[in-house]
Amino acid sequence: WTDFHYPAAEATLKKAVALDPSNAEVLYQLADVTGCLGRLDEAVTMMHKALVLEPLNASFHYYTGEFLLALGRLDQAEAELKRAIALQPGADAYGSTLGVVLMKRGQFDQALAAAKADPNGQSRRGALSMIYFAMGDKVRAQAQLSEEIRLDGGDTPGLIAGVYAYEGNADQAFAWLDRALQVRDSSLTAVYEAPDIVQKLGDDPRFAALCKKAGLPTPAEVKAQMARDAARG
Repeated sequence: WTDFHYPAAEATLKKAVALDPSNAEVLYQLADVTGCLGRLDEAVTMMHKALVLEPLNASFHYYTGEFLLALGRLDQAEAELKRAIALQPGADAYGSTLGVVLMKRGQFDQALAAAKADPNGQSRRGALSMIYFAMGDKVRAQAQLSEEIRLDGGDTPGLIAGVYAYEGNADQAFAWLDRALQVRDSSLTAVYEAPDIVQKLGDDPRFAALCKKAGLPTPAEVKAQMARDAARG
């Protein structure tokens, strides 16, 4: 997975789940790889199985919420993220992700409060940039984005690409995605799990080209795989 060998990672984790179906952590890892491969509905189903095994695992609720956010199922995403925060208050990225959900529902004051409460500066900066942009406050949005570029641009350029994608700046988004590929940024593995990259950039030919370079399936290949899975029942 770390080496961007996703099919091999999926095959290995499927073997692990078959050997120990009651291991919730392994099931979560398989769900995350499945999400990386673009099959988010399947990933959510796996996470629900993991939560049956460990209903009080905050990170499982968080990642379920992330997948649901990427699918646009905002009410369910909000419920899962609030459950994660209740179980583990102050955990990194939980508040920022909830803030993005609330932003997409137009609840800007609540979105700001959730994001500002996040102790993880990297997550907080990206979320606040998007929230301020959605509110029409481009000055504060740019200030947060500039700070994120200054502090995080060298290590996690893929996260900056997500902010540019949300703001509708495709050229800058692809420029930062290319940087992510060059430095082997692990956030690049989650482009299908990001709430805006596929929605805003997925129809651009540059996205399919990026996926091929990164060893990820293209959107067309994801759809074809899902159709084959549905046909098999």
